[in-house]
Formats: sequence, structure tokens, C-alpha cells
Amino acid sequence: MDEQIDFYNCFKSSSDDDLRKYYEQYKEFQKTGIIPENCELRRVADVYISKIPGAWTVPFTTDLLETIADRWMTKSKALISPVANEQKVYRINRGLSDPVEMIVTEVRFTSIIKGDTPVISFTTSDVKDNNQSLFFESDIGERVYLTKDEAVEKLKEMKESGCN
Repeated sequence: MDEQIDFYNCFKSSSDDDLRKYYEQYKEFQKTGIIPENCELRRVADVYISKIPGAWTVPFTTDLLETIADRWMTKSKALISPVANEQKVYRINRGLSDPVEMIVTEVRFTSIIKGDTPVISFTTSDVKDNNQSLFFESDIGERVYLTKDEAVEKLKEMKESGCN
């Protein structure tokens, strides 16, 4: 096979909404083996069929799924959690003389959306008494700290300002 096909990925310029629609229709195609004539995915499939008659399904499927994966990976780079399971974090409250050491037991991307990004929540367990607490990413630097030194410094500031 000396001839190489110069091929254009028909999905690359699709909007996120179009990709969602295509994927829903693709899942139906996987179940039935048929892409209905009246759907958006059929129009794209017809382009692939005209370029590669008889062998269109592999590049069609690959292009669709790789485009979705590439888009997801690009967007998910912003979804890196500042905390990880088993990580130590430190909670402070008014009236405490020392930060409370906690272990992160679960990190979640919530269904709450801020801008285009899911809000990250994390559950902790106090090291001494095993009490569970739920925090959001926005609590870091306010109620919970990633290092003991940060927490001690904040308690000191609170005490000096009369907030403790």
C-alpha cells in the first residue's frame, strides 16, 4: 500500500456541545450498528464514507474519540486538586491554640460548577479523634492549611488581631 490518505479530522473544529451530541449519537450507533439518516453524526459519517469507502469506521471512530479525549485532557489540566488522599492538612478555628492535624480521606470534583470548572471538595479525618470534616478548595488558606507552619502562622495572626 504505497498510497497514503491525506485526511482531515472532521471533529477537531466542533464545539463542545456538538461533541456531546455526536458522542450520544455514537453510543446509540454502538448499540444498533446504524447511524440514522436524520442525525448530525450521519452528516459527518457521510464525509468519511466519501473519503474512505468501505473502511471508514476506524478513522471515523478514532477521530471522534481522540478529539473528545484531547478536549477533555486540555480542559482537565485546570482540574488538578491541590490536595491528595492520605495527605496531612491542618484546620484552624477561633479559640484553638494549635492547629488540628487531619488526613485527607477523599477528594471529589463536585457537581457544583464555578465558571467552567467543577468545585473540588475533600473529606478529612482528624488524626486524634477521627472526626470527619468536609472542605472545599476555597477553604484552603482560610480554614484549612496545607502545612503546619502556615496554620500556626495564621493562628498567630488571629491572636494578634484579637480574633482568637
